[in-house]
Amino acid sequence: MSSSRRQHLKSLLLQIAHGLLEEEAAEAEQEKQRYMEENCPALSMPGSMQELQ
Repeated sequence: MSSSRRQHLKSLLLQIAHGLLEEEAAEAEQEKQRYMEENCPALSMPGSMQELQ
């Protein structure tokens, strides 16, 4: 296998791995958001900010 072919294949593998990592990070963010929506109640602040100060 030639050096340029090997370099091209390494580059291709790195591109695929990068795409998979980005996809995994997006999935983790969605899972985190879903968990927060299911387990954490919405923040309720009756009144205005001026009343709180």
